[in-house]
Amino acid sequence: MKALNFLILIIVFIFNSIPLISQSRHYDSPLRVKVVNWNKVNPDQKTKLVKHVKDRYMGKWERISFIEGHQTLEKEDALDNSLLVNNGDLTIAGKIDGKAVVINGDVHVLATANVADNIVSINGKIYSESGAKISGELIETVIRRSIALHKRKTSFSSKRSESAYFAPESTYENESIEWTKKYNWSKRKRSKRWNVYSSSRQHENLINENHFVYRYNRVDGLFLGANIPPAHNFRSQPVNLDVNGFIGYGFAGERWRYRGNLELGLYEHGGPILGASIYDLTDSQDEWIIPTQENSLAAALIREDFQDYYRREGFGFYVREQMFPSLEFNLGYYEEDFFSLERNTNWSLFGGDKRFRHNPDIDEGLMKIYKAKISLDTRDDKDSPFSGWFITASGMWNKSHDESAYDYDRFILDLRRYIPLRYGENFDIRLRVGTGRGYMPRQHLFYLGGISTLRGFEYKDFAGDRLVLANIEYRFGNHSRRFRGDSILDPFNFILFFDTGRAWFADSNDKYNQGFKQLSWDLMHSNIGIALTDDEGRVRLNIAKSVDAGPSDLIVTFRINRAF
Repeated sequence: MKALNFLILIIVFIFNSIPLISQSRHYDSPLRVKVVNWNKVNPDQKTKLVKHVKDRYMGKWERISFIEGHQTLEKEDALDNSLLVNNGDLTIAGKIDGKAVVINGDVHVLATANVADNIVSINGKIYSESGAKISGELIETVIRRSIALHKRKTSFSSKRSESAYFAPESTYENESIEWTKKYNWSKRKRSKRWNVYSSSRQHENLINENHFVYRYNRVDGLFLGANIPPAHNFRSQPVNLDVNGFIGYGFAGERWRYRGNLELGLYEHGGPILGASIYDLTDSQDEWIIPTQENSLAAALIREDFQDYYRREGFGFYVREQMFPSLEFNLGYYEEDFFSLERNTNWSLFGGDKRFRHNPDIDEGLMKIYKAKISLDTRDDKDSPFSGWFITASGMWNKSHDESAYDYDRFILDLRRYIPLRYGENFDIRLRVGTGRGYMPRQHLFYLGGISTLRGFEYKDFAGDRLVLANIEYRFGNHSRRFRGDSILDPFNFILFFDTGRAWFADSNDKYNQGFKQLSWDLMHSNIGIALTDDEGRVRLNIAKSVDAGPSDLIVTFRINRAF
């Protein structure tokens, strides 16, 4: 009996050992994919993009294997270092004792995969099956090389910008969000170039396309114009002179509109710009609510124009100084005539019997205005930020000794903070405060309600010469580790938001720092809501409802830009 038990024990041991021996042999056997050590890679394959990705995501001293094209790491395969794949998809079923980085391709992580560090997809997606063992983060990022090249051409100096974009330490300005294992935090860096020709040198309330400007609204109808953009090599000398501006025609309003700027730049890359401007514009105060491009699409397609307009004609002198790449200061004096404008068209591609809103009248007349604005912008992206601050403080002073003229001040503070909580999750907040002194003309009052402000209320439900607004958004979706693998939530991205604010009129004799005593939580207007959105949080379907006392309807809006 003892001999029989001993024989059975030996047989069981042998059968149990077979898969162990087999597995060991597979991992020690050569890989089925042909990988090349990074130090032996053909120099022609080490493009600037490949070297940039390698330095950024894999480090200079890490052991790296390199592959070109579509590749599959089988279940039996094991790689004892990091893997870099260029121009192809990567399917991982086996083991990688390091990072997996793919350029211009997707990564498919099967249930049997075991990856000891981050998985990164450049210009692609990551698909991970349940059961896969991943010790690091899943990182999806975008590098738009064509956009980088375009921006390189629009900087002060082609040599300066070429080195800025294609040096090994280049940040590739258009990368999407990336997360490090140490901080689990957004680490995109802003360009270090002194680029004062971004938003501050584009024409507001127009769609700027280099030598062409256009828009569509209920006042001008279709507006087409020629643009003379600022010289991109401007300020390459100690003293520089530039002429820029635009001229265009509104076919429904049957009026020409124009702006001409004469600018003098002092010193190289960092000195102030002195400017003089003459203009006749169809203007609006609502660009902060909805950008002109999105508003033009809404007007042309569905007969919804969310901006209100007036004519502003005059001249001015200004100085602009960009003290740091993220800090800009503007100061100017302007003499302007303001005129009301009528609705001149009701055309749109769709919209049925719906009509455009009436364009409201304004307080007309001559105004002599001093304007100042300071902006701090550390956002990682202008249109779809994931991290950073955006703070603007602006003021206008209109003082006149003529009793028939306007005498008032107006101040706005706008503070925005974008906080990445973890991969795929963000907490964003905006606080906006407006105040003034004296009788404020109708075109410069503060309005709340509807898109981008209080999304559970009708558009511009509230008005006043005092304003307080807070918007809070929590964004999460299919990239969040918290919801990864959830069969219901996984395909979608969501936003939970809360808006609260109030616009009201203070006493006519109140100074700019007065009139806030009547502000209390009971008098605030608030709403909650949820939005279905894309990865960047821009294209979104909002559903909001007021939480004020009394019955209220659901407000549903579709946007192609963030609220803030």
